Amino acid sequence: MVSEARVLKFPGVHTIHRAGPPTFPLRYVVEGPEDGRRVLLIPGGPGLASVLPYRLLRKRFAKAGYQVAMVEHRGVGLSRCAADGTDLPLDVLTVDAVVGDTITVLDDLGWDTGVTVYGTSYGGWVAQKLVIAAADRISGLVLDSTFSSVDEHEVRRRLIRTILTDRGPLSSRIIDLIDKGLLSERDAVRVLPPTLEFGGDELANKLLDALEKGHKRAWNWVANAGDNELHTTTRYVMEFDLVGVIMHREVDSTVPDGRPFDPVALFDRTIRKFGAYEGEPENLRPALASVTCPVAVVCGARDLRSPVEVAQRTADALPNSTLLLFPDTAHSILDTRPAAALEIVNGVVNARLHELADQTAELERRSKWALRTFVPRVLSAWVSAELAFGAVRRRLPHRK
Repeated sequence: MVSEARVLKFPGVHTIHRAGPPTFPLRYVVEGPEDGRRVLLIPGGPGLASVLPYRLLRKRFAKAGYQVAMVEHRGVGLSRCAADGTDLPLDVLTVDAVVGDTITVLDDLGWDTGVTVYGTSYGGWVAQKLVIAAADRISGLVLDSTFSSVDEHEVRRRLIRTILTDRGPLSSRIIDLIDKGLLSERDAVRVLPPTLEFGGDELANKLLDALEKGHKRAWNWVANAGDNELHTTTRYVMEFDLVGVIMHREVDSTVPDGRPFDPVALFDRTIRKFGAYEGEPENLRPALASVTCPVAVVCGARDLRSPVEVAQRTADALPNSTLLLFPDTAHSILDTRPAAALEIVNGVVNARLHELADQTAELERRSKWALRTFVPRVLSAWVSAELAFGAVRRRLPHRK
């Protein structure tokens, strides 16, 4: 297990003692040349740490000549605890407080102007609130796989239901396996959407082949991966256990509706833990009309969490936006195709976004490597091996 002392020794880690109650050490990290173009990266979540998971990404940006900063989200990682060592209380974990932390970091850096902000997923929502609160500091914006209003989570629910129940042969196969008792609706919703995002119909059908023949290891791995993200705390990497309150109190208004194939029902444990939705602090979409800096609205065509329809709504609300649609990418270009994310920032800084809009397939080709694009290949090979091994075992003579 990584220790706090070790992570604090990473290059460029700084501490600001934020007044309370309770007072707590807010950590951020900055790397790259002091005279480089300024970039603030805001990861998804809530729950993702910044300092440890994105070390290689910061090096990529610094090598390209950018001075890049990231804030460790309050309630997560190096910013998890109050000065007395106890966890921050849930009532101080709000999106407005997170935006205030970010502005405090910009003050500490002396970044008064010329900042390009890149926010992905939940981080894109924070980025929108930041540009509205501190427009004079921000010269460009990248909104990657994000949303502008809580009502857009209904788009996700509708899309997943359609894919699982009304998408030709794959949907028919899912229903058939449920009718045979080999698959539950809940497991279909747990496993198939992320599988379709990262591996398409081919990988989904491979997993169903294995499941139908009784090979469940790869299937269970996918199911548990999603559960672990919500219910298992990995210090300094993913810590949803406190800041999940932001998701359920402010970010996502959806509740289980009792109908079949409901992705929201997967969050029933966290909904019970954090309580009922209290209301959206601000519908950002109307306020986006005042954002005049260049904005790249980025979306993967296979994204089932922040679908293309949602990205188009955000782009339409911004007066100076360019929609960048990546045809063979799922959620979060920052995480799945970091080289493309750097190219997008270059496009914002150098006023080349309209050129990039016609080059997204080429950017995908040049940005093949990332852990989240590697995992589907490994999973596909794993399922193939399970099927092959099962076939060999069936051909072997049974021992008495």
